Amino acid sequence: MIRPENVVVDPGGQLPSWPAVVESVRFSGELTRATVGVEGVGRLSVTLLNAHAARRPMRGDRVRVGWRTQDLLVFPAGASEDVDRTPR
Repeated sequence: MIRPENVVVDPGGQLPSWPAVVESVRFSGELTRATVGVEGVGRLSVTLLNAHAARRPMRGDRVRVGWRTQDLLVFPAGASEDVDRTPR
């Protein structure tokens, strides 16, 4: 699991990244919320601060998305909702 605010659009070689297509975009004040389809992964939600966005993504844009490995949470297969999510 990756939180939407930890997904980086077009990380510019600073992070491992995957090709994606922007499927939807919602502008909401200081935030832009998008859904991207990532090849071989599925759909991801992305939250961007508008103040930090050099360019806002638009529907249909081909982008690359990435994230820091420490921001990725992995749960055991079949884990239920009662998984302890306390940061370690």
